[in-house]
Amino acid sequence: MFDLGPEKILVVLVFAFVFFGPDRLPEIARSIGSALRTVRGLHDDVRSQVTSALNAGESTAASIGPGASRATDAGDDPAEGVSFI
Repeated sequence: MFDLGPEKILVVLVFAFVFFGPDRLPEIARSIGSALRTVRGLHDDVRSQVTSALNAGESTAASIGPGASRATDAGDDPAEGVSFI
């Protein structure tokens, strides 16, 4: 995606050193690391919620079974009374 080779990373580090100075670089690195940890934690939370929701849906579909049919009322059909002509 970004194709970052060692030369490009070195240029970015030198630019950051010149632009921010040696005093602020550790502070900036800590804040970037903290932000990345937060984003990674949020990503893991969302992934676990989606996985659990998908697993719950699969277990519900498995409990109905492939040959079982669900009894429907007349009001369950959303296309009831709709004409396409």
